[in-house]
Amino acid sequence: MKKKYQKMKKKNQKQREGAKMKETRRKGRMAGGILLAVVALWLILIWVRRTARDPDLETEPYASSVTEEKEADENGSAENIFKDVLLGKTPFFYVDGGELETLDVTDVPSLFDREDPYMKIWEFSVVDLDRDGEEEVVLLVVGASGDAGGKVILHQIDHKVYGYITVNRTLVDLKTDGTYEFSDPTGSAEAGIAAITNFSETGYVEDKISYATGTYEGWDAFVVDHQSASEDAYLDAAAQQEKKEDAEWHDFTAEEMDILWT
Repeated sequence: MKKKYQKMKKKNQKQREGAKMKETRRKGRMAGGILLAVVALWLILIWVRRTARDPDLETEPYASSVTEEKEADENGSAENIFKDVLLGKTPFFYVDGGELETLDVTDVPSLFDREDPYMKIWEFSVVDLDRDGEEEVVLLVVGASGDAGGKVILHQIDHKVYGYITVNRTLVDLKTDGTYEFSDPTGSAEAGIAAITNFSETGYVEDKISYATGTYEGWDAFVVDHQSASEDAYLDAAAQQEKKEDAEWHDFTAEEMDILWT
């Protein structure tokens, strides 16, 4: 009888130990699940914070390396956005025939001549071209010949930078009020004074204010302030344009950018 009691006692003890081990394993699994959930939540929070702050995770050029503090300061943010693009820290949208292409500032010279190793950005100017109170940046690109190349305009729309190429005979003698001289490629069919209006994600509009048209033999028609005019009136308008203050051009260097945008 005593032996039977001892066997039952051992059996009950093993059952209790087995139940205790099961309970321990169950609690271990629960703790492990909680730990995994905490780790997963921690990784998600890190990813969200990094996505919000890391410019390399942005899907669009710009809005990028500007911090939240800079974005809050709208007067400074436009300058910092341009500076980041000019320093090659941020790409921009290049507008090509209504299509958009993402480029870096180092790609600009090749827009004019891919075969000229001496083609580069020599200078830049900061002018309010469309007279809306917000400045644009104009890049002067020159090749080995000294007169090849042209200019690229950088304009901001909703904190994004868009680039527009211009031909060599555009934005000549740029003035501080955004007006400039232009001519056709030959310089004999049309020449005059113009300004730029209506920048958009697909291009811009050139407003020809005063100009003369003709042939290689000479000018035969004139327009002043969008109205038909005499040659004398046109020459007077051209003389007045010459008296305007020239836009300031800066060497395309980081030092010049620091001086301009400090």
